[in-house]
Amino acid sequence: MNTPRRTSGVANELIDELFPGRQNMNVKTPAARPSEFIRTHTERLAQEAEERLHKRQLVLAEQCAIENPPEVRIRAWETAHALRLPSNPEHPVLRSVASCTGLTLAQVQEEQSARQARRTAPAPAKDPTEPT
Repeated sequence: MNTPRRTSGVANELIDELFPGRQNMNVKTPAARPSEFIRTHTERLAQEAEERLHKRQLVLAEQCAIENPPEVRIRAWETAHALRLPSNPEHPVLRSVASCTGLTLAQVQEEQSARQARRTAPAPAKDPTEPT
């Protein structure tokens, strides 16, 4: 008769080291109650809301940080409000941009002019000897 082989204590220890949870593999874990699932989902939503708030606070801090140049502050304002700086130098929102970023209206209009110049500047001519 063939009897199943039993493993020695050393072999069991080695197997336990390689597969630490093997004793628990056949044990069924109790199903989570619906209230636990909802609480977990609610906690996840709360954590995501907290992360969004933290990210928004960083963007708002960046838009008024004195050490940042006007270009960076205005870009942070655009990110925070999901808007693009208007190209009209007399647009009424420019006063709000200046107020939120701690810049003067003249500095905001200066950034507008710089952006306009970059958009309308001709592309640099390619050197025909450069490989493409």
